[in-house]
This record gives sequence, structure tokens and C-alpha cells, in this order.
Amino acid sequence: MPVTLTMNNSDTLNIGISFNFSAQDAWSSIGNKNKVPIFLIGQAPNATIDFPENKLTLIDQPSTASLLFGEDLTNNEFALPVGILQRYGCQRIICCRVTYPEEIADYDQAIIGLETPQRTGLHLIKSVFAHYGANPIAALICNDSLFLDSTHIQWITDFTELMTEVNSTYVENYYPTATVADVESSRSAESDVGWATKNSRLILCYGHVKDKDDPEKNYVAQVEPLKYHLVGAFAQQFHNDPSMSPGGQKLLGVSEVIEPMKLSTTDHESDNERITDTGVVTLNRISIINSVQTAPDDQTISSDLVLWGTRNTLYPSEESLLSFLHAIPFRDYIASVLESRAAKFLYRAANVANGRNVEESCREGLNKYDIKVNFIPELSNYQENYLYFEVEYVIGSVTQRIHFNVQLSIGS
Repeated sequence: MPVTLTMNNSDTLNIGISFNFSAQDAWSSIGNKNKVPIFLIGQAPNATIDFPENKLTLIDQPSTASLLFGEDLTNNEFALPVGILQRYGCQRIICCRVTYPEEIADYDQAIIGLETPQRTGLHLIKSVFAHYGANPIAALICNDSLFLDSTHIQWITDFTELMTEVNSTYVENYYPTATVADVESSRSAESDVGWATKNSRLILCYGHVKDKDDPEKNYVAQVEPLKYHLVGAFAQQFHNDPSMSPGGQKLLGVSEVIEPMKLSTTDHESDNERITDTGVVTLNRISIINSVQTAPDDQTISSDLVLWGTRNTLYPSEESLLSFLHAIPFRDYIASVLESRAAKFLYRAANVANGRNVEESCREGLNKYDIKVNFIPELSNYQENYLYFEVEYVIGSVTQRIHFNVQLSIGS
């Protein structure tokens, strides 16, 4: 649905001030732009022929979404996540459109799909690098009611296996009726499947928000799973600095929390604290204090909803560095730089000189980060055309607790 311009008679004005008036379409605004790839899979039964099934389709700007989706958004599962991701500036949203079978028990045939004889469904994520030159930072299923059925949560094992193959991360949201106690019990289960999965390539989120009503456009706020905001914020942060955590970033375009959560930055029994203790990302509300205080009571100028949590689902079973949200994506980024830098030195002589050239090129490509790339001649094998390197990287540290010792004294 392209933007329509309505001109008045002033379009023929030679000298003076003229105007045109337009209505903004559903995807006509986009935040600070980034091209970090994100993979979405879902259904869009009334989309146009330009949005084929089981093919990779790129949404790079709002007008592309309008063209692909058409005017009838009934049961279009891409419309909500694409709109949210574009608030965070995402310009490389790679979509796979599928059609669900009649029986919900057979949905995995469409969503997970097949590897052979032709890739379909989520297996198409393996083709993203060949088409776009980079693997997605994250993959999401757009059917937000799917995991109300406990059967389907078992698919997460298949999802994480696919993510490992393509150096990506699967992100899922607890269902709207889940309680904090449900999160705690499901995450504490000894099994390693479903909600209890412990995997560095799985991020679970808890929480839903509403975006903002717009009376002028007769628009009623929708319920939005936190997972789309996490991925949008992750892409935004990854574009700016992949070595840093996306935790603490402001949720864009939202007004309230759906779940009846007790939120706090100081209470260890708050819902957000209990949730993050299980290795699940949630949200919190923080106050922004005016830096220029104009009156004794003029301090709090706003309060924002923000992402809350720093760990993937390895935590708390494993508290290593690999359990931090940004550790694996940053490692994937480093590997992609090393690959692109080293590839041009293939087919050259297998000797110390070529090893040093690879070392220098890789260091140059990663010089803005705290990364050590060292060629190790004694572990290389020139007769077998093999050069060996050691790489050590450091992720941005995450402050998780700030403590104040406040004392009261009697004034003189």
C-alpha cells in the first residue's frame, strides 16, 4: 500500500508556499538503519505473487513490505514482526513464506521443512549465506500461538541443530498465559528439550507489550511478544558494536506490559529477577532522571521499558562466558571476518611468509576490537599445505550489579 499524495491547487503556484498531504502506510517508518540479517518464517495467505512460498524473500524497506503483503493482512504473520523490526532499523529481513497443513499436528512439515529433494521451511536458512553473503544473527517463527501446544516446544531441538549449522541463534517467547512460576519450573527441569533446553544458540524471552494507540489513524495498539524487540535491539547493537550486550536497550514504540509483573531493579524477589535467574530474557521499567534539575521535585522526566537479562539458555546450568547473550554472535562475527580476510590467501604458497600475510590481514580486519590473531609456524604443516593460527577474543564486560553503601549521620 504505497503512500498516496493528495495535492491541492497550490501545486501550480509559482511564488509562495505550497503543501501536499499524505497518509503514512503501515510500514512507512524505519529507525536508524542496519543491515544485520534476520530470518523469519510464517504464513501470509493473502500476500501477493511477489511473495512466493518456500523461497527466500528480502524485505529491505517499508515499501517492499507493502508490495509483498498486499492490502489484506488477514492471518499474515509477518506484518507484526516486520513492523517491529523496522522500528529498530532492520533492512535485511529475510522471509520464508509457508502454508500450514490442515492439522496443527502436522505444522512441522511446513515450518521445519525438508533438506531434500528441495529445501523448504526453516531448512532454507542454510541458503541465506549463498544469497546474501551473511548468515542471519537470529531466526524466529512468526506464529506466536504455536507453543500454546506443548507438543511443538519439542521442535526447539531441531531448531537449535539448524542454528548450529549456520552460525545463528533461535529466539522464542513464552506464551502469554505463562506465569513466572511456569518459567521457573520449566527451566529447572532436568531434561534438555523444549523450554528446559540448555544451548548457547537458543534465547528464550518472557513478556508481551502493547505498542501505542494512534487515535488520528484509528489504530488500536497490538500485543507484541518481547522476542521481536530483543532481535531488533540485538541487530541494532550488533551493527554498532557486536562485542557488546544488547541488554538494557530501550524498547521502541511501546506503552505497557501485558503480564501482571512486579518489576524492580532492587528487589531480588521481583519477577524480572526471578526470570533472569533462569536464563530467560525479560523486561523492566527504569526511570530517566533529568540532568538539569529546575525544581526540587523535578527529577523523573520519563520511565522506559527496557530489555532485562544478559544470558542465553546455557545459564544457569553453565555460567561460563559462552552463556552471555553476545558471546556466540560476536564469535560468529569474528569467524566471518577471519574467513573473508583469509580466503584471498588460499592457493598461495604454504610457507611462513603467507602465514604472516594472513595474520596481518586478519588483525587489520579486527583491529577495532580486543582480538589476538597469531600465526603459529611450529603447528603448521607446509608439506600438507596447512597453516595454523590461534585467535583469542574478549567480549564487552557486563555490569550486572551496582552497590551503594548509604549511611545516615547527624548534622552538626
